[in-house]
Parts: sequence; C-alpha cells; structure tokens
Amino acid sequence: MYCTSDPLNDEDVDAEGNLVLRPIPMLVSRNLIDWRHVGDALPEPPSWAADGAGLWAPDVVYSKATDRYDLTFTVTNVDDEVSGEPGCTG
Repeated sequence: MYCTSDPLNDEDVDAEGNLVLRPIPMLVSRNLIDWRHVGDALPEPPSWAADGAGLWAPDVVYSKATDRYDLTFTVTNVDDEVSGEPGCTG
C-alpha cells in the first residue's frame, strides 16, 4: 500500500519533537488487517517541492508495454521557480 505523505504515528518525530512527514510511506500486509511499514517510496520529496509540501494521492500502475511500474502523485506546493504562480501557497 502506498500512502499520502504523513507521519506513521504520533511517535514519528524528529529530534526537536516535530512530526516527520514520510515521502509516500509503503506498507505491506499478508491479511489486510496487520500492516508493517517497509520504507518510503521516495528517499525525499522532489527538489521542486516547497518546504513542508505534502505528497498526495499516490498511484502505482503497471505497464505491459514497458514492463515496469510507474508511481504518480500530487505535490501540494512547489517552489516559485517552477510554479507558474509565484507566491501561491496552495
């Protein structure tokens, strides 16, 4: 399962006590009841994402044509340099 960026739980905090947003957490389950975190789909948010931006609605699709899986997602806020709407915060 691929999830919207979010802390895994209330104890998922950094050294200063701030909640850590995981960049598209991945979880697995053998019974669809008990889930285990196995890492994040991205090592970090894309370079063009604004600080603190969320990564939402991940979707993974298999392509028979390329024999690979592709991950798409939405970034809530991007840096002004790539935005097209400088100063836009949402």
